[in-house]
Order: sequence, then C-alpha cells, then structure tokens
Amino acid sequence: MRLRAGSYYNFRNAVAILVFFIFFDAEFVLSSSYIKRNYDTLHIGLQLLLNEREKTLTGIATLTIVPLDSQFSQCQFHAKEMEIRNVLLSSSEAVRFHSDSNKIYIDLDDSYSPRDTLQLTVSYVTKPQKGVYFNIPSEKLDGKHLQVYSHSEPTDARYWYPCYDAPDDKLTSEIEATVNEKLTVVSNGALIEIHHNPETRTKTFHWKQTKPHANYLISFAAGEFHVVSDYYQSIPVNYYVYPDNFENAACCFGKTPEMMAVFSGLFDYPYPWEKYDQVLINGYISRGMEHTSATTMSDEIMHDSRTHLDRNCDALVSHELAHQWFGNLVTCKSWPHIWLNEGFATYAEILFTEADQGDDAAKFALYLQRNAYFRSEDQDFMQPIVYYYYTHPREMFSHVTYQKASLVLHMLRNQIGDEMFFNALSTCLRQFAFQSITTDDFVKVVEAVTAQDLKWFFDQWLNHGGYPSLSVRYEWNQLDKQVILNIEQIQESVAPIFKFPVDIKIVANGSARYHKIFLESRSHTFRLPADVEPAMVLFDPAHILLKKIDFKKSQKESLFQLQHDVNLIGRLDAIESLIEMAKDTAVVVDGLISALS
Repeated sequence: MRLRAGSYYNFRNAVAILVFFIFFDAEFVLSSSYIKRNYDTLHIGLQLLLNEREKTLTGIATLTIVPLDSQFSQCQFHAKEMEIRNVLLSSSEAVRFHSDSNKIYIDLDDSYSPRDTLQLTVSYVTKPQKGVYFNIPSEKLDGKHLQVYSHSEPTDARYWYPCYDAPDDKLTSEIEATVNEKLTVVSNGALIEIHHNPETRTKTFHWKQTKPHANYLISFAAGEFHVVSDYYQSIPVNYYVYPDNFENAACCFGKTPEMMAVFSGLFDYPYPWEKYDQVLINGYISRGMEHTSATTMSDEIMHDSRTHLDRNCDALVSHELAHQWFGNLVTCKSWPHIWLNEGFATYAEILFTEADQGDDAAKFALYLQRNAYFRSEDQDFMQPIVYYYYTHPREMFSHVTYQKASLVLHMLRNQIGDEMFFNALSTCLRQFAFQSITTDDFVKVVEAVTAQDLKWFFDQWLNHGGYPSLSVRYEWNQLDKQVILNIEQIQESVAPIFKFPVDIKIVANGSARYHKIFLESRSHTFRLPADVEPAMVLFDPAHILLKKIDFKKSQKESLFQLQHDVNLIGRLDAIESLIEMAKDTAVVVDGLISALS
C-alpha cells in the first residue's frame, strides 16, 4: 500500500504503553478482536450479492480449514457487525454458533484432528462500515462513477466476510460477485466465467486465485471500466480505466511490463501470479493497494501527455508492483514486521528509478525519501521500525516503516554489496514463497548468504529508533600534513550510540583520497594524511548513512563542493548550505547560476 500525503499515523504515547502493559497484548487490544488460531485456512470461496442502492452485501463464505489441534471442536472467525444467518458443516449439516459484533463462535458436533479437512459455510448479510465501499453518483458528488470496491489492509476483511483476519494464514480464494449489469468486476487470479442474469438485470463474475495469499489481499472492484490490454512475456497486463480517459492509460501504466522485467531480473524470481491488473477507483482511501494480481489505484493519478512532461506516477506503479513479490508472495507474519512489505516496496521505487533513469535520478529519489522521513519524524518518540506496542495495526503504516525502512535497506545493500544483497532478496523469496515471515527470518537469510554476523546492524537500525546526529569538524595540520577530523554523536541519550563504517573523501591538489573509518563511541578523533590543505572534505561522500549532520564549511568550500562533488545529493546539500550562510552575496549567486548552466 502507498501512503497518501498526510496519511494518519501515530507514534506511541504514554497511554498506549500503559494499555499494552495492562492487557499484555498490544495487537489490536482496543477492538477485542484477538483470535488464537487453532486451524489453517486452505481456501475461501465467497458468493457476494452487492446492492449499491442499499449499500448492503449478502454473502456466503465457504471456508476450507484443517485443524491444528488434536481435539478440535470449537473455532472462531472474525466477523465485524454481521448478521449471521446460519453455519453449515460440509454444506449440509447445521452447527451451533453464536456471534457478537466482532466474531463468530462455532461449536462443532464432534472433535477433529489435523488429519481432517473441514468445510464450513457461513451465510450472512452486512452493511459494511469498512472494508467495502460504495461510490454512488449524486448531485452532491457530481461526476463520481458508480463503483463498489474492497480495501481490507490491515484488518478490515472482517467487515465484509468471515475469516481469520491476520497475515500469518495464507489461503487460496475465489469470488463470485453479482452486480448491476452495467458493471465489470475485477478480482484476484483468473476470470473463470461471466454469467448474465437477465431476470434481475445483473451479472455474476467468477474469479479464482489458485496460489495462496493473505486475507487482506483478497479484493474486488466493480465499476464501468474500459480495459486497455498489454503483456509482459505471456502474462496478461490490463489497465482498468474510465471510458472517457482510456487514451491516457499509457501515461500512467505504460512502463508496467518494463518494471516487471526489471524486478524479475533484480529479484531473480519470475513474476509469481497469472496476470497483473491495475484498476482505477474514485476517492480511493489510499493512493494504491497491492491486491494480489489486481492492484487498486486512486484515479487521482490519471493524467494526460502534457501533464506527463512534468510528472509521472512511476514511483507509485513500481511500488505496488514490487509488492507482488515482497508483501504478496512473501508476507509479513504480523504487523510489527510490516517493513518487510512496505520498506521493500518503497526501496523498489529507487531500484526501478536506477534502472530506468540512471544513478543521478536514483540519488535524487533517495534524497526525497530521506527528507520525507525527517519531515515526518516525531522527536518525542523515535519509533523503531520493528515495533510491538501499537493499539491498532494501522499505526504501523508510517514514514518509519516506509521511508526509513527503505533507507535502511539501502545501507544494507552498501554494507554487504550488490551481489550479496540481491542474492539475499532472491533467497528470501525462494525459501519463503507463499509463506509469511518475521524480521528474524529475513535476518537469518542475509547472514546465511553473507556468512557474516550482522546482528549489530539489524539491531540498531530495526529494533531501536532514531539515527545518528553528528557534529563533524576538521582542521588541517600543516606541520604534520594531516587532516584532524573530530566526530561526535550528539543525538539524545535515549537513542543508542550507533556503530557504523563510513567513508571520508579528501580532495586536495586536484586528486581525491578515500579513508574508511568505523565509529562505535560517542566521539572520535581521526588523523588522516593530506600533503596540502584540502579543497574539500566529505563525510559519507556517497550519502549511504541515514543521519543528520552538522558539518560547518566555509563559503569557499561549499562553492567548491557545489562545482565538484560527483554525488547529486552532495551538490544539493552544498546548495542548502550556501543558502543558509548567504542568501544574496554575489559570489554565492554566481556559483548557483554556474551550477545550473
């Protein structure tokens, strides 16, 4: 899922911490929705009748499950604010049940074991407050298209069908959705058939997803669409857009097959699903959502060829596509580990930019991600990337698990090198395909691939909040022909002392020398050789480290950096420094004009 600008996210406060320690279960405490899973769901089949006038959904959910207990006689499913009409075992035998506003509690007629496969059919009706949404054209909503669609991440599947609504259970699925005859339904997997119902002026679309995925990825979108068809190799790639703007589909989605090729190559794992659809929805609650093989997109992204000269939606399209590997093929086992979905997809935006537009464009995208994270940070609480003490899973969808996590992946890539980094990604996908994983699973893969103990890296960057804030100063000692470099970590004491290797680049007399140093305490002094006074000293010249840095430089040195730093981020930092020190001096203005020419 891609965050909207200004999306809600919440860093923990004292009240939430108190709630956690009182209840000993931070996961979704406030909605009383915890279920101890004693079954494995193999498949769910949904028969849905959608009434857009009443905004109701009448459904039959058939769940195929295997017990995990040897004396299995009871089970529960999430079912939020549903009227449950009956529950059948093996399609015919009524079983006892009761329900409240959160769950169904089912009592079976006998005890079963993991050797048994059971089929439970739940008939229900609901007017969903979440999970399924109805776009109804009206005078107040002029121009809105008639649409009915789902959005379940993180825990809203329970509002429109009974299920175990958590990401650690994977299953195959199918949807038979009956809608107004004017509408087309798009869903996961392959379209099996379309059945016309002339007596009710409706159509029934039957879609089937034959490879397992998580409940929150099950989806449908119904609307009046024009389908623009494409292919990646033999895989159908379809864009479900509006009839009045279908000619602009290529501006938004035209690079999709190229992106599929890039990610298939980088991840060394072929696109894992049977097709890939992208569907426009009016007023969608997210910018995009990576439903398996059927991504849903806000129609705000659509633009024409003239607008395309100024902006595009490649970042969004590549983000949601990358989720088809990281998020859908391999899924976080629980919401504290959502960075395994969102951090990877956010970094995939950088990877495609690098492949498509080159190194400078990728660096600029990293620069924007870094700044977005800094703008959004909560100085009162530096939330770790892996964090357990939330009260609702949606709080985990923030710039910490998106932007910061992607920047940590960039640091990991540079720590272990491209070959091992991409080998680790491929190994993770192959080892855990169609499964759910934790952060520890990923760490073990990286350590196995690299044959390195990287716990120091992952612990400080994933399990602790914040980043190093550095004060850097240097002077040139003419007598000893040395640069004396003083570095101090000045972040608050609540943050750890970070340990990291970093490069220092010294440019003097027209040549550059690199020195690798390792920081592991609050302050360091390094003496580095320099025969003449440096024209430029750069800390982390490749801008790999996530940090804030106070590195005072003269106007002369900043101008030199603007003209000669080979790294785009370094030149941008030099511009910011020059603007701060002298907004209107002729020398600075001339230097900026020269840099632009």
